Amino acid sequence: MAEIWLKLLKQNLEAKGPKKVSEEIGYSTATLNLCKNGKYAKTKAVAARVMALYGNNGKVECPVLGDITPQKCADHHGHAKTVGLRVGNPDTMRLHKTCLQCPVRGGQANDDR
Repeated sequence: MAEIWLKLLKQNLEAKGPKKVSEEIGYSTATLNLCKNGKYAKTKAVAARVMALYGNNGKVECPVLGDITPQKCADHHGHAKTVGLRVGNPDTMRLHKTCLQCPVRGGQANDDR
């Protein structure tokens, strides 16, 4: 029986298409295709990202925004990387700092240390 993360990955690839899933997860479509076909050697990081994004009924638990969609998570993370310290709004700054440390996207959360 397939692992849960692989099943979730395949379901989302069929439902949304590889380009959309690649954008949400942050891995290339080639990597996702290799994972789907069981030919990618380093699946641990991909599996963790898939479970974080799709394992909670398709919602991501954001400490700032609450439960959000994987696409919204990807959008905010992409924005947080480009905004830098040019933010004037305290709420946006909090989101920026949290996104950069988010374990869903490969960062280190402060409470995990």
